[in-house]
Amino acid sequence: MTKFKFDLDFQRKVVVLAFQDYAFLNVAANLIKPDNFESFVLSWYFQAIRDYFLDYETRPTRAALKNEITKAKTKKVLKASDMQEVKRIFKMLPRRLKDADYVINEVKSFIRHQEIKRAMIESIPLLEQERYDDIEEAWDAAKQIGHMSFEVGLSYFEDYKERVIRRSQENTGVPTGIPGVDTHLRGGGLCPKELGLIQAATGVGKSQALIQFGKSALVRKKKVVHYTMEMSEDAIAERYDMSWAGVSISRANPDYAKLFKRLDKLGRAYKESLIIKEFPTGSTTVGDLRAHLTILEQQLDFIPDVIVVDYGDIMRPTRRVKEKRERIGEVFGELLSLAQEYNVPLWSGTQANRDALNKSVVTLKNLSESIEHAKIATVVLALCQTEQEKEDNEMRIYFAKNRNDRSGVLVPIQTAFHRGQFFVNT
Repeated sequence: MTKFKFDLDFQRKVVVLAFQDYAFLNVAANLIKPDNFESFVLSWYFQAIRDYFLDYETRPTRAALKNEITKAKTKKVLKASDMQEVKRIFKMLPRRLKDADYVINEVKSFIRHQEIKRAMIESIPLLEQERYDDIEEAWDAAKQIGHMSFEVGLSYFEDYKERVIRRSQENTGVPTGIPGVDTHLRGGGLCPKELGLIQAATGVGKSQALIQFGKSALVRKKKVVHYTMEMSEDAIAERYDMSWAGVSISRANPDYAKLFKRLDKLGRAYKESLIIKEFPTGSTTVGDLRAHLTILEQQLDFIPDVIVVDYGDIMRPTRRVKEKRERIGEVFGELLSLAQEYNVPLWSGTQANRDALNKSVVTLKNLSESIEHAKIATVVLALCQTEQEKEDNEMRIYFAKNRNDRSGVLVPIQTAFHRGQFFVNT
């Protein structure tokens, strides 16, 4: 068993924190082992606190621990040579730790290191058997340990004034750039830790909408990562080009001078604020996105304010599931977790079925494979366009779901896809 690499004073604080903090003990009871401690006395104390918690589902009192000490002395589990350290720790138990947050973070790092090491050992025979999915599951489970929380949650009636004020400050969304849509989104846009979906049939404009939302974030000085699994990086970049310049660059004799002038000006204003990354269709997991975000942070010091994923339906869940319905729900659940982890709004697309083509109003009933991802999304915007509207460069955006405001709202917009414009502000 691996011992803590902390000094004895720090290990004493771990025991004290286990005694004082229910949330810490609730996690530590399953992930820290008594043998992790260098000192027998510290190991005994942690064992006693953990056993009491597992038996009674609460922290032991000092009186209960004192009784356990007496029994251990009688049975000669604790020897006379141990008693000086036993008394020292007992006196520390009621004292408030000033560096409790630091202790928690260090313990989390230790636990995560142990779990990753365990995953490495378990992966060796799996590699020999070519069980690659099982290896990936073992690694993803180990990495998730690093994101565990020792917090008990929000106490509703405690400091309610601070909570209400904080909510008004934090619930500032990143606008889509479409006034009729932003009016009905709490905070004027999609807020951090929220998942927004664009629902549309093939060819109606999911990717164009996602580029519109990415562009709107950029002009507000937000950093954006745009993931594409359907089109190449160059194809997405071309659509951004068209959107910025307002001209088609695919036609004969494109106006490169106008585009270069526009991009040069934008580059000076926004610098390296947009990363476009292509991943393969059907095999990409949220773990792949998380790994890429780590690379961006380590190599470029780039931490996004908005994440765009085009699109979740063609990703693969981290764990194996049998039915496609479960697969879609699993992927979007992981995307929501990613948004929560990075504290950013995350937009993605989702496929509508063939019945949605030329339908006046597209609803959640028209989702292609499953409704599970719509259940966890904050907002689902359905793109509605008849053949006549398509000829007239018109579209309606329908709030198929809106957790924090009215659903069922239709927002008419003008489009100009031939010039890369999902939304034309008239």
